[in-house]
Amino acid sequence: MRFGQVLDGVVCGDGACFAVDVPEGWGQGRATYGGLVAALAYRAARRCAGAERPIRALQVSFVGPIAPGRVDLAIEPLRAGRVASQYLVRLMQDGEARAVLLAVFADGRESTVALAAPPRPAAGAPETLTPFPYIPNVVPEFTQHFEYRWTADAMPFSGVDVSALSGWCRFRDEEPGLDATELALALTDAWPVPVLPMLRKVAPASSLTWNLEVVAPPAGAGRPDPNGWWYYDAQADAAAGGYAQAGARLWTPDGHLAVTSRQLVAIFG
Repeated sequence: MRFGQVLDGVVCGDGACFAVDVPEGWGQGRATYGGLVAALAYRAARRCAGAERPIRALQVSFVGPIAPGRVDLAIEPLRAGRVASQYLVRLMQDGEARAVLLAVFADGRESTVALAAPPRPAAGAPETLTPFPYIPNVVPEFTQHFEYRWTADAMPFSGVDVSALSGWCRFRDEEPGLDATELALALTDAWPVPVLPMLRKVAPASSLTWNLEVVAPPAGAGRPDPNGWWYYDAQADAAAGGYAQAGARLWTPDGHLAVTSRQLVAIFG
């Protein structure tokens, strides 16, 4: 099932309660892929906020693994002001909280401050780079839905002194209709943690928290092509005691910065 089809399965129950059935095929170890989990919560929050007020930031805490099957989403409006509104989304499975998302929506305002976002780094065209294959039972299950073209010098589990990743990524086959934030959630979290090249053998890693800040798109920008090539660049800032702090940026197919990302990651190796 395509990413957008799963999101379209989010149905409204009573009041601010939603539910969705998470299908097989989107696994990441014993959990459902975090980009899909966050996008489901965002889709529910967006329905409550309405279509007009732009999303500015998303904060996710991954409390426990979400398995395929029914997930209940409870929305708590924290504030709906004249300019900004915030919503808390709890994703529940088997009566337990498995993830929590805080969504911040805010209208634009007049300001004398203007700072251009950093341009997309220079990189080889994706068509000229070697595809990274989907290998069942070796790479995470959800990666079957994406295509990758690496531009980084090191690969995960290669035992090198490099804590960075970069490259191009896109959906293999996704229908139009996803908004830019849903696409950014999917494609930012589609990449492995940038400290994995430092490991000498395969070991799991799991995000505990994830903060995503949405960069205002250029005037007149429409919905990006879900099957276009997005550019990703990530760098770990520090790692010790089995945890790492990492930042990342994602650029749209037409080259504007879409989001900045921060993660706290647990490393089991």
